[in-house]
Amino acid sequence: MRIALISFEYPPETAFGGIATYTAQQAELLCQAEHDVEVFAASRRSDSELGPTGLRLNRVPVSDLGHREEFTQALGAVFRKRHLHRPFDVVEFPEHGAHGLEIVRDFPHLPRVVRLHTPGYLCEELGWEPLPTSLRWRRWLGALKQGQWPRPSQPPTPNHAEDAERQLTLAADEIVAPCQDLADRAGHDWQLPREQLRVIPNSFTAPDLLLQIPLDTDTRRISFIGRLERRKGIHDLVTAIPLVLRARPDVRFRLIGANALAPDRRSDMHSWIRRHLGRWQEAVELTGAVPPARVHELLAETDICVFPSHWENFPYVCLESMAAGRGIVASDCGGFAELLADPTAGLLVRPRSPKQLAQAIVLMIESPRMRISLARSARERVLRLSGTHLAPLMEASYHRAIARRLERLTLQDVPLDA
Repeated sequence: MRIALISFEYPPETAFGGIATYTAQQAELLCQAEHDVEVFAASRRSDSELGPTGLRLNRVPVSDLGHREEFTQALGAVFRKRHLHRPFDVVEFPEHGAHGLEIVRDFPHLPRVVRLHTPGYLCEELGWEPLPTSLRWRRWLGALKQGQWPRPSQPPTPNHAEDAERQLTLAADEIVAPCQDLADRAGHDWQLPREQLRVIPNSFTAPDLLLQIPLDTDTRRISFIGRLERRKGIHDLVTAIPLVLRARPDVRFRLIGANALAPDRRSDMHSWIRRHLGRWQEAVELTGAVPPARVHELLAETDICVFPSHWENFPYVCLESMAAGRGIVASDCGGFAELLADPTAGLLVRPRSPKQLAQAIVLMIESPRMRISLARSARERVLRLSGTHLAPLMEASYHRAIARRLERLTLQDVPLDA
């Protein structure tokens, strides 16, 4: 098959998150299966590059990598040129950003797959927190001074009817989610056609550098890896840290990830963490963002990884920790629950529960034999997500999309050269 993968994010230039990791691994997997694959990703350049495996990377020029709208506007012309040069059999988009809507309109005959990652409305829902009391009072007083009735602080109400991401997803011939929880959430909220919605895990090729890390390390270090923001549960972990240190003052914490806005919205997260921890901050290292090439080093220096997110779809950072054979404590929600349960490969706790989080961390510290057993199960489980197992599932997904598009065109009497 000739396959186009659309993604604003793609390493190394725009390796911002999980969509970049997924697209890179999916592209290589499909090339290894002898498919003709082209990726369309944002870049400050405007050229095309053919890799050693036959993968062609088409760079879509944008002047500012922080403005995704520019990518949407420039994508159509770059894609049209490549598609008219040699037509694609199927195109895959992430729902995030709805960058593929113009391609869907311009090429109604082209089969399309939409892979769900985390819809924008769900990101807003997970990221919402009530304003601190002091800010709420200031807003109330400001509104009253202007003769207005103060509006209560409420979570955002999504407008699904006008959501471009939903429109792109509904235009798909095949909709794929990496975990059942995301399929259920988006399927319900967006009223997606269930016959087109499939659950296929993201492929993950575990690097040898991770697989070679010994299981029986004794570093007494606990690491958090991820952006330091509320939806990642970092404030819950910070609340749990003193509870852990009171029981085990010999351990150290390392918080790895880009800084973000503090919960009080007045400072950055690093400042908030130091202020919140007080005397306990000496046991906590704040690294800031680190390059992906250093992840294996940091994991080798870690016994336990902690992921207290309020929700995640299919977290690659958890997969990397599983491949490294680390003990894992994570929230019992979303992709974590599906990755680490049945068989058990880590300890799961309720989201937003610092006390339970601390208890699980202490239990894993004091039970090294259990930690190593869980880590071994985690490493074995992650190997089953390799391309060898998942490539046939994705190929079948693309074939279903092609067949469904042909059926729809036949029923609508749309010319195949439209």
